[in-house]
Amino acid sequence: MKSIGKNLIYTIILNVVNVLYPILTFPYVSRLLGPSGVGLVQFITTFALYFALVASLGLPIYGIREISKSKNDKRALSKTFSELIILSLISNVVVLCIYLAVIKHSYFEKDYTFYLVSSLIVFFNGISIEWFYQGIEKFKLIAVRSAVVKLVAIIGLFLFVNSSQDVFNYMLMSILAIIGNSIINLFLVVKYVRFDFRHISVQRHLKPIFFVFFYCLATSMYTMLDTIFLGVMTNSAYVGYYSAGVKLTKVFIPFITAIGISLLPQSSKAFHEKDSDSFYSFANYSFNYIISFAVPICFGLLLFSKELLIVFSGEKFYEGVVIMQVLSFLPLVIGLGHLFGVQILISAGKDKEILTCVLLGMIVNILLNVWLIPQLKHVGAAIANISCEIVITILYIYFVKKNFELKKIIDLPTFYKALISSLPFVFIYFLVSFFSGSYILTIVLGVPLCAITYFFFQFFILKNSVLIHYLRSIFKHKPMIKNER
Repeated sequence: MKSIGKNLIYTIILNVVNVLYPILTFPYVSRLLGPSGVGLVQFITTFALYFALVASLGLPIYGIREISKSKNDKRALSKTFSELIILSLISNVVVLCIYLAVIKHSYFEKDYTFYLVSSLIVFFNGISIEWFYQGIEKFKLIAVRSAVVKLVAIIGLFLFVNSSQDVFNYMLMSILAIIGNSIINLFLVVKYVRFDFRHISVQRHLKPIFFVFFYCLATSMYTMLDTIFLGVMTNSAYVGYYSAGVKLTKVFIPFITAIGISLLPQSSKAFHEKDSDSFYSFANYSFNYIISFAVPICFGLLLFSKELLIVFSGEKFYEGVVIMQVLSFLPLVIGLGHLFGVQILISAGKDKEILTCVLLGMIVNILLNVWLIPQLKHVGAAIANISCEIVITILYIYFVKKNFELKKIIDLPTFYKALISSLPFVFIYFLVSFFSGSYILTIVLGVPLCAITYFFFQFFILKNSVLIHYLRSIFKHKPMIKNER
């Protein structure tokens, strides 16, 4: 269907906007506030986001699945939405009260005002109904709205953050960038549904949402606790080094997971309707997309880590280079994890399997953080991060193999072609860095040369039909998945 191609395009546009925001703001902020200022804001917003993720009850995933099932029946859609929003509001009020009680502890006294203002993240991000718009596939609206919010936040940042003393203003703009979408969502939703609290059945969601909730809780622990552990066990400077490396490494991940996000409603619908051909077509297409783009991105991050981090963050953040190197293969690992975990297992309702995977990953992450951070500081947190993601992705693949035909999903020739096409990056990097004499010139010359080489190998030497078909679907608006019904 053409709609899937359009959904992917709008999802990529959304991710471009989200990527441009740190690219345009972080170099400016990092040079003004330094590792300590950046680290303080990163720690506090991460702390608040953890509570917000708990408050969301797993709706960012469960909500998409349920809304997509009833999107063609307005009465059923309104009923489902009303049931889920009631659960969301109850959860948010409870978690917000817990957050406000926690920050009364003496540990938070020094920066209490920062933590108090961050309660806005807990409430508004917790009741974000992004899942509703994704479930009804309003990806264009999501992209446009996010672009407006990010633009306002960028303007505010450059207007109100002008010296090393403006840490609080930086946090306010960071909060706006996080919760702005949630506030707009609440005003626009009346166009699509009618709040209907008669004859609703909140209880029917409790059991399935229980598993998704603990999945999201465990996921948030292993994706966010590294920053919290680092802040508690070291200091804000190390959080700053770590954040700089992580931001650059993860900046491309939304591009990799965009295919899964855009196909999740369709995958859930296909499985629900027992349309196995479409279900496997979606999964196979996602695998080829992820491999074709994630492998070269990983090679580029590993090779250009020093140049990217220093140009992006400044010399003060040099200690973050090793973080980028350790985490350089995260886009591939997380991309595959998103495919096998979210797009396949969650679409198929394999909630127990998902929960098992993330709980084991969370245990690995916590143990490694506690063991490695005291010895290796930010590097220990990075090792724990990548190790946890690898363990979880392997477990996802194990459960997919048990429940599905793995050979219909994985296409090894695509991986080999991506690997072979990326190997010349090593020669290009060392050649360009030797003759360029500057970090910026190495990036300006080296990255485009690597990209041109990669696509030359893919198109003209290895003739990767998957990549060619994908690009044609984007530029000519042809259906991306040929055998989709």
